[in-house]
Amino acid sequence: MAKNKTVKKPFTPAPKPKKRKVGRPLKYSTALADLICNTLIKGVSICTMCKAEGMPNASTVFYWLNKYPEFLDKYTRAKQVQAHVFEEQAISIADDDSLDEVFTDEGKRMLNVEFVQRSKLRVETRKWAAKVNHPKKYGDKISQELSGPNGGPVTALILDFGKDDNAGD
Repeated sequence: MAKNKTVKKPFTPAPKPKKRKVGRPLKYSTALADLICNTLIKGVSICTMCKAEGMPNASTVFYWLNKYPEFLDKYTRAKQVQAHVFEEQAISIADDDSLDEVFTDEGKRMLNVEFVQRSKLRVETRKWAAKVNHPKKYGDKISQELSGPNGGPVTALILDFGKDDNAGD
């Protein structure tokens, strides 16, 4: 009797499905760059803006800043304008005293400490952001002055370590 030999076929795994990209697509356009910059000018942060539907991830925006010089130029100008917006907002917040006082159930006036502290924080945050976004206008002015002894002029002493003309005398 002859034995039937079964031929084993080599194992071939099923083809792997193509990997889909995770996250939002990286499609830069000048229209999207303009939208980002116009939103920045209104005082909205990148992180807040990028949470909105149809907007790229914040890391994508920062990547684009390195990849597209024209976007970096627009972004830089938008941040400078944003600094002016923050200045105006800080003045408005500081001038708004509408909720500085509250009345108790007995009709007694009291200082609304929480509102005053929150307003102070909002102003300080805007001042800091303006300083960072436009340091030439809103940054701390640092000057350095050099003077000599007793406040006099600075004198320079020049030493020549070259060949000594009197050597050998």
